[in-house]
Amino acid sequence: MTYDEITRRAPSFWHHTKWTTTSKSVLSHLESIIIKDFEAKLYSDGTTDDAGDNDLIYVSDETDRFISKNDDTTFKFITQLTKDEAFEKGLSNTVNQNAVVNMTLNTPVRSIYNALTSETAKPEEHYVD
Repeated sequence: MTYDEITRRAPSFWHHTKWTTTSKSVLSHLESIIIKDFEAKLYSDGTTDDAGDNDLIYVSDETDRFISKNDDTTFKFITQLTKDEAFEKGLSNTVNQNAVVNMTLNTPVRSIYNALTSETAKPEEHYVD
């Protein structure tokens, strides 16, 4: 985005060497940027037959009389299903760009641990509970 213009003032009898830098903007003078050797990789554990355009809906197992219906909540990030989970639930196995990935291990996040309830489940399941 910027580069530094470095200036050196030569030493004299009265002055020592002095260095100064001035930042110059590069992006304001560009018309286009060319990216070489760009790669995008999608990883999957396999595919199953297309099960149709079904939705996965999480429902709480509480037995209280009060029902708090909440149709307004949407998640921008999801927990990617394995091919076996998708097949078991009758869903199409797709690769989603909004699936959460553990970048340290380079693996998809399949579940998280809730220390309050001592349960391990998908974040969406924790939210519904």
